[in-house]
Amino acid sequence: MNRRTIVISACAVLILAGIGIGHLEAQSSSITITTPVNGYVVYPGSSLTIQVTAATTFVGIGSDLWDELPSYPDVTKTSPPFNFTVPIPSGVHPGVYTLQALGRSGTGPLIQSAPVKITVESPSDPVSLNPQPNSVVMIFRGEQNAISIMGKMPDGTLASFNGSSRISCQSTMPGVVQVKAPCTAIAVTSGTGAITVQVGSVSTNVPVTVQQLGLLGDFNGDGQIDTDDINRLTFWRGQSPSPSGDDRDLNHDGKIDALDARVLTTMCTRPRCATQ
Repeated sequence: MNRRTIVISACAVLILAGIGIGHLEAQSSSITITTPVNGYVVYPGSSLTIQVTAATTFVGIGSDLWDELPSYPDVTKTSPPFNFTVPIPSGVHPGVYTLQALGRSGTGPLIQSAPVKITVESPSDPVSLNPQPNSVVMIFRGEQNAISIMGKMPDGTLASFNGSSRISCQSTMPGVVQVKAPCTAIAVTSGTGAITVQVGSVSTNVPVTVQQLGLLGDFNGDGQIDTDDINRLTFWRGQSPSPSGDDRDLNHDGKIDALDARVLTTMCTRPRCATQ
């Protein structure tokens, strides 16, 4: 079984046998993991408390974290309260894991909760950090690039620090590039700088270049405004523009939406916004 596959316990498999995953009904309002919340941090050697509210008579908890444990925990109950305590052994690999509750009443359909992400965090400092990407190039104001942080631990294993409470990301040139937590670079104006990434006492720099700002609305940097740029702007629809200035908010209303895409169609440099 893949280490990152959400699984349910043998008990849950027996109870829920014969019902395919394709028949699961996502009803997060009927079954919810109330504890922990998204982004919760737990340390090896501690324990994880899981609380579920559900309008069902059976609840099981599935998680890729179980693949890290020496034996499968007892994470099924047939009556409330649906509370579980799972020990986290000292050998668990740091990283981000997913929890999800499954429930059913009688012979009714399975329902599943919304997934909850937790972070198992090592108290030890990494030996070195490996940010990805290891350099960033941006071409317009407001462009954002998330930096993923992996670290080599003293025992030689790799650990993810994404979502870690210990990570710090700071810009060396805030006038060129700013940082949105936890570690996303945002272009402000053309120039060069770096994002300093630090976990504990270990740090490294991610070089950042914001290219000379060119044609407004040219989001792929090819010197033209066409359907490719409109498609990119449509993909970003619903995002909040950067407060330091964002070329995607073409009508300056504080939103990136369909109205900006309409404005961009009037700016095309090719007939009918053709790509060639």
